[in-house]
Amino acid sequence: DEMNVYEIPCDFPIMDLAYSNVTTSSYDLHWTSNASSWEIVSGPVGFGQATGLSTILSVTNDSVSMPLGVCDSVDVYVRALCGGAAGSPWAGPITIGAPCEHDLRLKDLLVAINTCGDSSTVVEAVVENRGLYDESNFSVNTDLSGGLNSAMSFNYMDTLLPGETDTVMVGDFNSIAGATNVDIVGDTTLSNDQCTANDSLTYTD
Repeated sequence: DEMNVYEIPCDFPIMDLAYSNVTTSSYDLHWTSNASSWEIVSGPVGFGQATGLSTILSVTNDSVSMPLGVCDSVDVYVRALCGGAAGSPWAGPITIGAPCEHDLRLKDLLVAINTCGDSSTVVEAVVENRGLYDESNFSVNTDLSGGLNSAMSFNYMDTLLPGETDTVMVGDFNSIAGATNVDIVGDTTLSNDQCTANDSLTYTD
């Protein structure tokens, strides 16, 4: 007699995959499933599960606390494990980002250069506090190049609250001569900024 062996599919889908209580060092991950053990895969945002960039964790509780670095963001997948079966289909990804304690973002540079130029062309910067704490006593700087060369700086002495945005005048320059092809690079300098990727912008005339 011929005997056929079939692997029983793992029919315990992951439902309601979610997260909560995100801090600068951890987050809680939870889901609903009738299985008794699960596998969690996490890695950089957009990672491929077969690239080796991920961290794999096997758990027996459907609510776990996961580590997370300051200012870090991860994609997370979860599946149920069913004995010798390969596991249920992966649920996810969900993207989780940890807040930064200190993070200033240079959101925009505002420059009004007209075709005739101006003896006092104003450069403004839009700064956003994306951290968890009040920020003050930092500088906003701009460097002009191209048709003109100039450096300007503004010292921010007020208090910028978490989530607050402020527009400040960094300085002005004479754009009557050499007003075309002006490049302006702006940046913020907060000594304890934990995310420097959003600190600078370039304005091109």
